[in-house]
This record gives sequence, C-alpha cells and structure tokens, in this order.
Amino acid sequence: MTKEKVNCILTILKIVIIYNLFALLLGILLFFVFSATSFVVQLMSLVVGILLLPILMWQEKKESFGLWDFSGKLNWKNITGSVLLGILLYAIAILCGKILNHPIQHEDFNTTNYTLHFLCYVFVAAFVEELFFRKMIITYMESRHFSVLSMVLVSSTLFYLNHVNILLLDFHRIDTFIDGIVLYFLYMKMRDIRYCMIAHATINLLAVIYPVWIV
Repeated sequence: MTKEKVNCILTILKIVIIYNLFALLLGILLFFVFSATSFVVQLMSLVVGILLLPILMWQEKKESFGLWDFSGKLNWKNITGSVLLGILLYAIAILCGKILNHPIQHEDFNTTNYTLHFLCYVFVAAFVEELFFRKMIITYMESRHFSVLSMVLVSSTLFYLNHVNILLLDFHRIDTFIDGIVLYFLYMKMRDIRYCMIAHATINLLAVIYPVWIV
C-alpha cells in the first residue's frame, strides 16, 4: 500500500475517532449534569449529529472533496427512485431485526422529544452521515486509486459501526451494513450525494414513524 493510501485511511480513522470522542465526552457531560432523561437523549443525538459538520469543514479546507457542491438540478425520476429505495431498505431492516431476534419495539415520545427525534434522524443524520460516509470517504479513497471493494468495505463498515452499541456488544444492526453497500452504489451511479440523502432520509423517516405509530 502506498504512503498516500495509508495517509488516506489514517485521516478517515482520525475523523471517526475525534468525532466519537467528542460524542462520548458530550454524552457524559449531559448525562452527568442533566441525567439520562428522554429529552436529554434526543437532544444529545441531535447535537452529536451536528458535531460532525465542523470536523468535515476542517477537513474540506485541508483537501477539497466538493462536500458543499449542490449546484446540479435534481431529477424527479431519480428522486422517486431514491425514495422507493429507502422504503425497500427499511423493509430489509425490519426483516433483519426479525431474523436476528431484535424486532422493532414500540416507543413513546412526548411532542418535544418526538420533534427532536424527527429533526435528528430525518434531517441531520441523513445529511451529515451521507456527507461523511459516502461523499468524503468515497471521494477521498477514489482520488487515491483504491479498489471498488476497498471503498465499499471501508465506507459500509464504518457506517455500520456508527450504528452499533459497541459498549454493550450489540452488533445486530447488520441492516446498516447493507444500507452502506447499496448507498455506495447509488452514489457511484448518480454522482450526486443528494439522492443518497433522500434515500437515507426516507429510511430514517420510516424508522421514526414505524416504532411510534405502527408497532
């Protein structure tokens, strides 16, 4: 492996480590000061998602990835396809949960907590995670001439690990690894991260609605 490739992987891992350390410290602070109420949990999730933005801005200044280039015109046919893809991927998530004996449980939220939950997952998470796990990682690795397999594995594995509870050894979210693979190929086909954001937002929208209003 060349020095450029090694530096690329180290930079990606550095961002993941810095982000998770910030998230961990913020979580400890909020829980210590305010206790682990439902409101604090939802607020922390929202803030933690936003935390990745300044880290990406800092990295964008060091090496341009075109993270903020949203100038192209969106195609309605592709938007519809992205939404349908998101619905399919959420159906796969439900199926994976049943197969792995982790069915989706009913959740109760008051209006404030549900609003924070909605904002965090449907808007912030879908936007920020796609910028990092797809746009930045793939652009960076592609510029360093990594193979397709390497780019798929790195982006999808990191996306998966971002959705598991390592402290509790809870690794059942295999659906997110599948999502990462599918969204990788969607981005490579469209070359517009907004379609991945739409598919991701659809998955998260269903993940916010289903446990509260359907289960």
